[in-house]
Amino acid sequence: MIGLTVTVTISLGLVALFNWWANPYRLFQSSPASSLTSVKVRPEANIATIKLLNAIDQRPKVVILGNSRADVGLDPAHPALTRLGGPVYNLAVPGQGILGVLANFRTILRESDVSTVIIGVDFVDFVVDAQPVSALTKGDPVETTSLGLVERFRALLTITGLQDSIRTLLSARASLPATLRKDGFNPMLDYQAMAARSGYRAMFTQRFQETEKRLAQARLGLTPEGATDSAELAALREIFQLAAAHDVRLIVFTYPYHADYLMLYHKLGLQDALEAWKRNLVAAAADAEHAHPGAPRSVIWDFATFSPYATLPVPDTANDEAAHWYWEAGHFKKELGDVMLSMMFSEPQLELTGTAFGMPLQPESVDAWLEHQREFANRHVETVEAGAASRYLCCKAGGSANQGHP
Repeated sequence: MIGLTVTVTISLGLVALFNWWANPYRLFQSSPASSLTSVKVRPEANIATIKLLNAIDQRPKVVILGNSRADVGLDPAHPALTRLGGPVYNLAVPGQGILGVLANFRTILRESDVSTVIIGVDFVDFVVDAQPVSALTKGDPVETTSLGLVERFRALLTITGLQDSIRTLLSARASLPATLRKDGFNPMLDYQAMAARSGYRAMFTQRFQETEKRLAQARLGLTPEGATDSAELAALREIFQLAAAHDVRLIVFTYPYHADYLMLYHKLGLQDALEAWKRNLVAAAADAEHAHPGAPRSVIWDFATFSPYATLPVPDTANDEAAHWYWEAGHFKKELGDVMLSMMFSEPQLELTGTAFGMPLQPESVDAWLEHQREFANRHVETVEAGAASRYLCCKAGGSANQGHP
């Protein structure tokens, strides 16, 4: 019995030592650097916790928040961000809604001297099964001390930790590994292989069908039935207030969905909700500015439009132009994110035209901008339905997206 105990103890010690050395999640600052472990694996579990702990360790001055769209689309190494000074970290988390964004924002404000925050906001997070305002407590800051202890224990002494340590070693020799960079960015290298293997149209089709099914099964609307507010909208307002109260420069942007998604929203009768959501963004920023007149002014950029990028046909091959900008209809590539970051931080003077890509939303101009966008959206949908349906997934004959609201 004693011998078995000694054997188990030694085995666990060796596993822990190996996992500490491989350090797949960058949770152990004392772990030695090695070319064999330099390419860290992208975690398949607990990625939200791991990214948050990594961000706290790096004490960033500039933080990116949002869901998977920002996770894969906004590169912290972009010159517009590195010029701001101090570390930049992409703390966007796949699948994270606005309540999770609020919790991470509150946590990072407590843990680091943040000067600039860029937040991607997703219309779907607000319009699908909106929660009552009482759910806002889910956006409380995270207690990171105990969380860090638990996550480091898991990294040392669990099967998942061991598997990811082995994956880390294998990643060093892989040409296109599933990895997560030190600055929190997901370069989607493994998706390059997937796109080459399956084709872009297949990737667009799969994501579109998943989104269409989710919307068809959901209760759609910006507020719960019978309510005038939601936890999601309240969390949005809280984010603007927190940024102003802490003198943080806040840049909020809407995601640049491909036209397939925008036409799906249009077919489901969500155009009014989309416009109301954008007006809520503007109102939240204006309220925070009024409450904190000396704080840096928040900026809202609208990229959720029928822009020249969005209306490119669904690609068949990697050589088609849309494949340069999108992985599929919901996720834009770093290349489009680079364009967006250059725009957001240089703030060029843009004409108020229906086809513009990206526009800073202001109280005095938001109505005119949305009117332009509605007119252009209607014209685009009419053109597609009149003869270009084969270029998009949303408007295929017999598709459920053509059948109105679920």
